Amino acid sequence: MKTKSGQEIYDYYVQQKTEYASIIRLLPYAVGNFENAYAILERCERENKRLYPYYPGIGRDTCLNEDIINTFEYIGSIIDGALYMGPAKYNTAKNIE
Repeated sequence: MKTKSGQEIYDYYVQQKTEYASIIRLLPYAVGNFENAYAILERCERENKRLYPYYPGIGRDTCLNEDIINTFEYIGSIIDGALYMGPAKYNTAKNIE
C-alpha cells in the first residue's frame, strides 16, 4: 500500500471490520481535518508506523503501557484520551492490521 494516497489508505482501513479501522476513524478528529489525517496515514505507511489510542486513568486496555506510549509521537486528543503514532512492531492487539 506504500504507493497509495492518504485518502486511499484511509478508505481502505475504514472499510475493514477490525479494531484498527475504529482507530483510523478517530484520526480526523484528533488532527482537526481529513487533509492532515491523510498526510499522517501516508507517513505511517512510508515509515512503517501505526496509530495507537491511549486512554489514561480509565482502566481501558490500550495494549501499551505509559512508558512505551511516552516514546511515541503525539498526534492529538480523542475522547477520553489521545492518539499517538509509533512503530508498527508494537502491533499486539487482536485484529489490528
